[in-house]
Amino acid sequence: MKRFAYLLAGAALFAACQSQPDSYKIAGTIEEGSPVQDNTLAILLKYEGRNIVFLDTAKIENKQFAFEGKADTAQLVYLRFFNEGEGRPYTTGTCLMLENGNITVKCQGDEKIVIGGTLSNDLQNKLTVQTDSLNSVLKTAYKAAVDSTLSKEERELKEKELLATEEKCFQERENLYKSLIQDNIGNSFGYTYFVMHGPSLFNVEEQEALIAKIPAEYANSEEILEIKSRLEIEKKTAVGQKFTDFTMKTPEGEELKLSVVVAKNRLTLVDFWASWCGPCRAEMPNVVKDYKAFKDKGLGIVGVSLDNDAEKWKQAIKDLGIEWEQMSDLKGWESEGARLYNIHAIPATVLIAQDGTIVAKDLRGEELTKKLTELLK
Repeated sequence: MKRFAYLLAGAALFAACQSQPDSYKIAGTIEEGSPVQDNTLAILLKYEGRNIVFLDTAKIENKQFAFEGKADTAQLVYLRFFNEGEGRPYTTGTCLMLENGNITVKCQGDEKIVIGGTLSNDLQNKLTVQTDSLNSVLKTAYKAAVDSTLSKEERELKEKELLATEEKCFQERENLYKSLIQDNIGNSFGYTYFVMHGPSLFNVEEQEALIAKIPAEYANSEEILEIKSRLEIEKKTAVGQKFTDFTMKTPEGEELKLSVVVAKNRLTLVDFWASWCGPCRAEMPNVVKDYKAFKDKGLGIVGVSLDNDAEKWKQAIKDLGIEWEQMSDLKGWESEGARLYNIHAIPATVLIAQDGTIVAKDLRGEELTKKLTELLK
């Protein structure tokens, strides 16, 4: 009996393996009211950094279109419809998970597109519906805030309501992404969205716990190895850890070591910025104000620029009234200092005590002023 049971189990496993599709078929239909028309093109594309990569095109005929191919791994791609000769060539579109299996696309009225057919695309459709709902709420709030018939008082009230709506929708969107990733980390959909959004949604411990649950086929992917590397850096540069030293050149071409700046100040603010960064320039007056208020109490600042152009860097220092020390290797986002501190968005700050302990990170504006007041009494 045991041997017979083993044979049955083996047959079932073989059948399951055999049933796994090794290619994809995308079947699209155009329903009444859709802006997508016959004799136009359906285009599959993806983004690699800022570059658009075109994957395939299909002509729409008799209200139908189709794509076929093989997907080595599941990936998020975009489906766009191109009406040649129109002022707005891309009439509508959506994103879908390109994976082996039978995928359905239904183009309906009001630019609505329903996708499904595979687990990942059913989940993607659910996500699209929910995010579209949030976008609709935001759109309504924005229209109300820019209504030209409002009085000054009414407009101010609507603008406050818009800000509150934006904050609420942002939080709901974040919670939606988090729950979908957590619930589906064991499949390709959860893995894909974890790679895309996980580092910004989850802390170090949460990311490590999720990585432990991803499918074995993705465990050593380039993306996961990169996230693991970032997590190690994040742990090394967390609040309470000793700072990581590095050396770069000043605008005058002399070498400056971070540890030299840290040693001579009660507190040192490492400010990652760039001349081309709008938010950095907008924040700089606050940093200038804090420097003037706290430099005699022991605050030192060293700016780490992610510039590529030395002259633009020097001009920005002059234009923004920056009086503290500056350093850069002029490698832009490849900056060694940015790499050592896992900097992927600027402005970013690291606050270091004289004994070399990191005491705070990513403080700006009022939060930075409050922390400096607390530590430099």
